[in-house]
Amino acid sequence: MRNISFILIYFFCSPSFAQVISDNTTSKKDTTQKHFVIGDRIITCSDCKIDFCGNITNSKGDTLGKSTRLQNESDRPLFFTVDNILLTKVVTQKLIDRNKIKSLNVIKCNEGLIVFGDLAKNGIITLELKDTIINSETLLENLRRLRPDKSIFINDILINGLATTDDKIKYPKLDKLLLEYDTKRNIYNIKTE
Repeated sequence: MRNISFILIYFFCSPSFAQVISDNTTSKKDTTQKHFVIGDRIITCSDCKIDFCGNITNSKGDTLGKSTRLQNESDRPLFFTVDNILLTKVVTQKLIDRNKIKSLNVIKCNEGLIVFGDLAKNGIITLELKDTIINSETLLENLRRLRPDKSIFINDILINGLATTDDKIKYPKLDKLLLEYDTKRNIYNIKTE
């Protein structure tokens, strides 16, 4: 037993072991070449990262490529009226079919971060409506009416998986609220598909 202890102490105190530890723990710059496919071209660089909006930037902050393609169905932009009413895909299509849209404004990710926060990740489209009044209530009022047994706060709500901090977002009263509830995290995810 004494010999084993001596060997272990010698091993841990030897210079070669200390060298291995210091080599592994010192922070080195990542020089791995990364390859990104943007449209029909490939970008290769070692100091690139993907920002919040899906754009490829280098360590200097220069944008090398922009995300131009939807990754999946949930990457679609959110639709709001100018009165801050969240619209589902179905309601938006009905407004288009009935020719009720006066104008629209497309807000891309970086432009919308200040106003919409995380919700702007996939873009926001705001619609100004013609002679149309949508009877609505805030998301919190809607969820609290549906779930009076729960204490619901704005931090408990996601929209298409994106966090919101705006408790003034409204939802049409006549539109059925599509939502998923995560019991482990106590989070409601409102779907606009």
